[in-house]
Amino acid sequence: MNNFILIETTAEICSAALATDNQIVLNYISSDTMNHAKLLPIYLKEIIDYVHTNNISIDAVCISEGPGSYTGLRIGCSTAKGLCYALKCKLLSISTLKLIARITKEKYNITHGYICPCIDARRMEVYTSLYNNNLDEILPATATILNDEFLIQYSLKDIIYICGNGAEKCNKLNLNNNYNIITDIIPTADKMLMLATEEYNKSHFEDIAYYEPFYLKEFQATTPSNKLFNLINGK
Repeated sequence: MNNFILIETTAEICSAALATDNQIVLNYISSDTMNHAKLLPIYLKEIIDYVHTNNISIDAVCISEGPGSYTGLRIGCSTAKGLCYALKCKLLSISTLKLIARITKEKYNITHGYICPCIDARRMEVYTSLYNNNLDEILPATATILNDEFLIQYSLKDIIYICGNGAEKCNKLNLNNNYNIITDIIPTADKMLMLATEEYNKSHFEDIAYYEPFYLKEFQATTPSNKLFNLINGK
């Protein structure tokens, strides 16, 4: 059995967990939103203290790779790399979209149809992909602007379970009855264990030096307000 440190920082909720012998033994989930830089080091210190006290050898650090919050992804990535160097272990990454799909499948016992994880990407845009009920990828990850024709060719074949923090946007659309919108799915580190184990067993390890999160879209800086612009430029 393997020992993993699991990190999820792509969404509003920051979480970290320790898994030993295929069981979650420590699990930290934030009650605050978008406070990753402050909370993640606290969670990981507790985990590392436990690891040292119990003489546990970590096989890999697994990160939820995105897409998601740019800031959250950078915090999670840099922290995971540092841990890998310090602990001399492997780096794993799993798709955040597939993680959301797996959580949804297990929570709602989905045995037919499609699972469509959606991550909020501002306004009516989402990061999304499509999986069958066996979690085989049908459509790759993409940034999509939601409209009434969203995945209609698949909804004519079977039910589509739309899940994740972008799912609620679909309530604004005029969709047919084959869409089931699920808004209570949050990706957390403790739910990453099975996917992490699968990646480890396949030896799908990341290059620690060169690994980057899956941003999907390039970061777009907003234009500063006139007051801030003038202050920075001494006007």
